[in-house]
Amino acid sequence: MRKRLLFICSSLDGGGVSKSLVSLLSCLDYSRYEADLLLFAHGGLFYSLLPKEVHVLPQHLPLNLFSPAPLALKSLLHQKEFAWAARRLFHAVLSLCDRGAAAAWIAKQLPTLPGIYDAAIDFNGQHVLYFMIEKVSAKNKFSFFHSDYKKWPHYYRADKYYFAQADAVITVSELCLRSLQEVFPEHRKKFHMMHNIVSPGSIRQLARNGHGFADAAFKGTRILTIGHPCSRKGTDLAIEACAKLVSEGYDIRWHILGDSTEVIKYRRIVEARGLIDRFIFHGALLNPYPYLSQTDIYCHPARFEGKPLAVDEAKVLARAIVVTNFSTAPDQISHERNGLIVDLSAEAICSGIKRLIDNPALRETFSRNLQEECTGNEAEVLKLYELIERDSECA
Repeated sequence: MRKRLLFICSSLDGGGVSKSLVSLLSCLDYSRYEADLLLFAHGGLFYSLLPKEVHVLPQHLPLNLFSPAPLALKSLLHQKEFAWAARRLFHAVLSLCDRGAAAAWIAKQLPTLPGIYDAAIDFNGQHVLYFMIEKVSAKNKFSFFHSDYKKWPHYYRADKYYFAQADAVITVSELCLRSLQEVFPEHRKKFHMMHNIVSPGSIRQLARNGHGFADAAFKGTRILTIGHPCSRKGTDLAIEACAKLVSEGYDIRWHILGDSTEVIKYRRIVEARGLIDRFIFHGALLNPYPYLSQTDIYCHPARFEGKPLAVDEAKVLARAIVVTNFSTAPDQISHERNGLIVDLSAEAICSGIKRLIDNPALRETFSRNLQEECTGNEAEVLKLYELIERDSECA
């Protein structure tokens, strides 16, 4: 008899967490497990990529409940969900004082999910974790945490309380694992590592099947960044680095794949700097791989990351890579062997990119090293099976 699993995620709107969940679900052994998926918001960029075996549960919350507060309140009032609007307003105010307390409070307001599962898997952490603990019946409960906890301590007190009630907490890199163990030594034995699943064969096939850059006649250097345009992802640093490169006479076009509520702000900055034809926003794309395979340089200028999936995907396609020195960068890039890790500044980003533009042999060396090292890791899903089966035996 197949075990019943419940996966919970806020949405599939885009970004590495959503894509990572879809990759995991695509590798799941459906002869052993049946999978329900609870989304706090249906739809999204990666929704159409869900395997047919996944049963998406009906929408159980008002639309836009967890959107940014102004949009959420406007939408809830429009739906005449006045009680939920009042709850969401209180949540927004409480968040100004204590994000963890606010997330725990709103989780307790959500309706209980019917049914009993062999294992429930929260894929977001924070309010999704708190909801799973409070409102889901499952023999075992696992939570994913995708970042360096030392860089994201806003929910510490709430996480400490709810981690104690989870059967395991899974993170995505060695540094993220050490960070959790050091911040929560009392839960050390609960922490496990499972890398984001990356399938080189699928990525290379998708890169061949889609359309990439429309400017085929462009003879300069293409630079690509994948991620939500925002301060955390270093979009402002990328714009400044682009301006420096252009001012020094480099013929470049810097492309951004990703969407966010801040993109209009950055478009205005680009326009004010006279970079409209040099720094180009494409929005979020279901298949970014043709662009990734055609770019000359992949740059990830983030201030803060867990283990960005886009960097792993750039490695699969053997692109020349420049990343900033966010805490987990060494988990993915070996400096001077398969890419460059530079300081967190526009000047350093600019210098790293210039070095790759001026030294095609270095780009080729990085590419060759990446081709030799990048193999699939679909077997990472076995680590989840081990937790499910181990804890089922102990239950």
